[in-house]
Amino acid sequence: MRKLATFIMAGRLQAVSIAVLLAILGVFVPPFTLLSGAVIALVALRKGAMPALVVIGWGTLLLSALTLGLFGQFAIGVIYAFAQWLPILGAALLLRRTVSWSVVMQAIALVGMFGVVLTQLLYPNAAQLWQGVLQTSLAGTLERIGMNANEASTAISDVAQYFTGIFAVSIALGVAISLTLGRAWQAMLYNPGGFREEFTQWRIGQPFALAMLVLVLAAVVLRNTLLVQLMLVGLVPFLLQALGLVHGLVKQSGMNIGWLIAMYALLVFATVQVAALLAAVALADCFVDIRSRLAKRP
Repeated sequence: MRKLATFIMAGRLQAVSIAVLLAILGVFVPPFTLLSGAVIALVALRKGAMPALVVIGWGTLLLSALTLGLFGQFAIGVIYAFAQWLPILGAALLLRRTVSWSVVMQAIALVGMFGVVLTQLLYPNAAQLWQGVLQTSLAGTLERIGMNANEASTAISDVAQYFTGIFAVSIALGVAISLTLGRAWQAMLYNPGGFREEFTQWRIGQPFALAMLVLVLAAVVLRNTLLVQLMLVGLVPFLLQALGLVHGLVKQSGMNIGWLIAMYALLVFATVQVAALLAAVALADCFVDIRSRLAKRP
């Protein structure tokens, strides 16, 4: 990763070429999309807004030309830039200015929640639109794993009710992860060891945590689809905070790295349950400061 980060920072052409290459690879292997966003984050964090905008501009032109040749769609490159690179640029510039992960993560969550509300206002029947999309893309897969047509249709209908929120969660997580990778690359090149300190120490402020507790309780009690979707997006920063918390506790207590491997493995195989548990731990940490309490113990 150090060599890749060094190559990206060697010049504008290198940054553009790597960002576009990773974006194209992301069409076939989605995690590469996160690395493409990390390129934009690294340039913005280190050099500021204008150099990053230049990279995004040339990258959009090149990506659009490539998608025109590969898929016959010039607009894909423009849509990608607006949906992926520009949000990451905004988050990176905010982090560059505030040097506060808490502020940035809250901003990412609030923008995502605003997007959910705006979609609900502009497209009251968004669930029906999502149902059509999911029916086309998932029905065959669900039937192949053992569901009959009625069961698959019911499952898709249930998911479609919340899919605007799920989509917003995926965007928010993508922005947050790309920004985290870009910050890690920046520290690797210019401030070795600095990223670990940042990542393991930041906490969401108590006012936002308290507001989220109220939202979670309201969503659970009322079971309103909009409140549930807002809750899902609002919990994204707490998931990231919990990951940093666990990393910090493992280092602080001298525990084996196997605990981290186990945590990420569980996130892959039991994503919803483990993510909910981690978010709950992070919410508690906002009020009781788990790190400090454990540090005081002999």
